[in-house]
Amino acid sequence: MRVSVVIPTYRRPDLLARCLGALAGQTLEPADYEVLVCDDAASVDTRRQVEAVARTARPVVRYLPVTGPHGPAAARNVGWRAVSAPVVAFTDDDTVPDPGWLTAAVGVFERDPELAAVTGQVVVPLPPRPTDYERNESGLATAEFVTANCFVRRSALAAVGGFDERFRAAWREDSDLQFSLLERGWKILKVPDAVVVHASTRQFYGRVQKLPVDENQPVAPPDANGVSKFAGEQYWLLEHRVRGRPVVSLRLTNCYGPRLRIRDARQTFLGIWIRCVLEGRPFEVWGGAQHRDMTYVDDVTEAFLLAAETPSCHGRIFNIGGPPPATLHDIGDLLVRLAGPPASYVTREFPADRASIDIGSYHADDSAFRAATGWAPRVSLEEGIRRSLAWFRPRLGDYL
Repeated sequence: MRVSVVIPTYRRPDLLARCLGALAGQTLEPADYEVLVCDDAASVDTRRQVEAVARTARPVVRYLPVTGPHGPAAARNVGWRAVSAPVVAFTDDDTVPDPGWLTAAVGVFERDPELAAVTGQVVVPLPPRPTDYERNESGLATAEFVTANCFVRRSALAAVGGFDERFRAAWREDSDLQFSLLERGWKILKVPDAVVVHASTRQFYGRVQKLPVDENQPVAPPDANGVSKFAGEQYWLLEHRVRGRPVVSLRLTNCYGPRLRIRDARQTFLGIWIRCVLEGRPFEVWGGAQHRDMTYVDDVTEAFLLAAETPSCHGRIFNIGGPPPATLHDIGDLLVRLAGPPASYVTREFPADRASIDIGSYHADDSAFRAATGWAPRVSLEEGIRRSLAWFRPRLGDYL
């Protein structure tokens, strides 16, 4: 075990799921790291969520309830005191660590035994009209030492007593630890290559002018969420142009597979469809003639890894598609066939209150990314749906 990752969390299951997904896709060998989730709420729901992830995750994932003093400082202390590795990585449940995050920092520690701590770069995209709180939080991007992205030797943490638990809120407990290390004359190194990145989306293309959609398609977000996502992507690219950060923007399409959100339709239509067929009730297809391309999670993960590992991709935008596109009716028919009786669906007209944000048909031209990296989707739509059904059947209750 080379590094242990500690994540404090408090009743934010969706953000925690996204963070754990990114940690599962690290380039570091799974046997070389573990993930410890320190639940400041000590909630049954979070324990079940983490245990569900732990049953199939590649690295070891452990759940630790915080039952004494509370706050992020106390939660991190619970975590680092239970780790197995000599180096402890700290991040937060609302981050998305870059695939090479652990590899970049751990390698620095192993090359320099005098190092006490390493801190990486945090990129904080802002919405078009940020609140005062969001503007203040964006200062993390220029902070010297933040627990959203730092690594500390376990021996150094033990020597200073870890975090001062009198810091009950998420503010300045990281600076206090930094000062404690510096007071002892210990070495702290900044590693800008250990970057936390954010995925982009095809959503802000809106209703497109031609198919398939390449990266030159005009941006026309259909709703406020699309505007926010586009702004976030542009902040990332600004980081590359102005600060030289290694940033790649992947505009993803409909991603699916194990751990997809299925309890409602907030993430993708396929999630709620899968829930319906596994519960034995019909799902709804709105319209049905619209084309979509679906990308299985394993292919998405490979795209992220290749983008991070290919220097010629840095500073560029790429569309990511999937196997040949299919209509919603075709996808529905395939799901019904693979799920077996009593799976079924009904076709509805697209709701009038949603028609203004309907994007019509979409499928990506991802030839630029294929040419740059050699990537191609390996999992067909039929095989991906088959794997998804097989994965969710015994775990349905964990995701509702």
